[in-house]
Amino acid sequence: MDILRIGNTLLATIKGEDYRKEFDTSKEAVEAYRDLKVKDDEDFALNLFAPLKTSRQVEIEYEYEEAVKKSEEMQDILDFMKDVRTNGHALFEVKENSVYMKGINISMPELLIKNIVEAAEDEDRLNSLIKFWTLCAMNPDPRARHDLFTFLSKGKFTITQSGYFVAYRNAITKTIGNKELEEFVTQSYLKVKRWKKSPKHYFVIEEDSNYNLSKVDSNDSLGNLAFLFENISELSGNEYTDAHTRTTSIKIGEPVIISRKECDSNPDRTCSSGLHVATTEFLGGNSYFGSVGLICLINPKNVVAVPDEYTMGKMRVCEYLPIAIAERNENGAIIEVDTTNFELEMVENTEEELEALTNMSSAQLEEYKKHEYLALEIDLKSLMSIRVINMGLEEANEIIRLRNL
Repeated sequence: MDILRIGNTLLATIKGEDYRKEFDTSKEAVEAYRDLKVKDDEDFALNLFAPLKTSRQVEIEYEYEEAVKKSEEMQDILDFMKDVRTNGHALFEVKENSVYMKGINISMPELLIKNIVEAAEDEDRLNSLIKFWTLCAMNPDPRARHDLFTFLSKGKFTITQSGYFVAYRNAITKTIGNKELEEFVTQSYLKVKRWKKSPKHYFVIEEDSNYNLSKVDSNDSLGNLAFLFENISELSGNEYTDAHTRTTSIKIGEPVIISRKECDSNPDRTCSSGLHVATTEFLGGNSYFGSVGLICLINPKNVVAVPDEYTMGKMRVCEYLPIAIAERNENGAIIEVDTTNFELEMVENTEEELEALTNMSSAQLEEYKKHEYLALEIDLKSLMSIRVINMGLEEANEIIRLRNL
């Protein structure tokens, strides 16, 4: 640290930076010079020479700290992008500062990329994410698909092997048939799928008005579980409806569909026209919307409105497929299913949808907002200089005033 006094002025070089400070009297300058020499401390000297910060300079420092934090959080994505640029990739490509799946001209969201990177060694998970994004890109509303994956992740929605996601809703009974059979068959089907077994190898036995599963066919068998599940609506005779309009026909295994034009696509309106589905947490033990809990499959392309608030656990869609009656715990809350393995025959052929996607024009794949990932390649001093160059006259004068104090 070098210090030089010239009259009422002190000049210093501290940590490679030059500083200058004017004093009102030579006495003040001499006292400051003596203190600096006695203490011989760079931090003490910086406190004397460093100019006071304007509110804008404080904002820039905060902006830089946040940028550093964001860059550190995105390091795995930045490494992934660097590897794709250098070595290429069978599925993904990098254009400018965004990541794309080949054939889909929509930038991929940060959380989805992170999940894909983490699923590199998990083929099933990776395929489900790829299929999800393919279907998501088919959604005609850029707003609806922009942050859908983040919304689903925050709400802990399950994404199935076919790229669909699992959601829940309540309904009321419209026509009562054999409710017990429908509950047993649909819930047993999901359990067997969770065991990664074939429902065709299990049979439903009726004994004393109770139902049980058996691996052996018998005279008491109502049929194998796969057949019963595929035909449960007709066999049980049950029909449900929504608590609001009481006009929608809801049957297990049959898609519930309304025109997209009849749905409100504004994400700021949480309660509006459309088919509502939600998380188990959002529904809780509340049976206000009906005492029958339904487990539903949703195609991402049929999502109409995703709330901007990720904490909001419900969304609007124009189509869902009810696949089972949900179980409830002792508090009446729906128990979330923990399997991603559903019959692919129940959903549309995603291969055909992928082919249709590749034939879409770039205009049809308009983005709501591009997802960009930038490495932090600038230090605080450089950022401050850039901001000072672009600042207004009033702010520049304020900095000059503070430096002359």
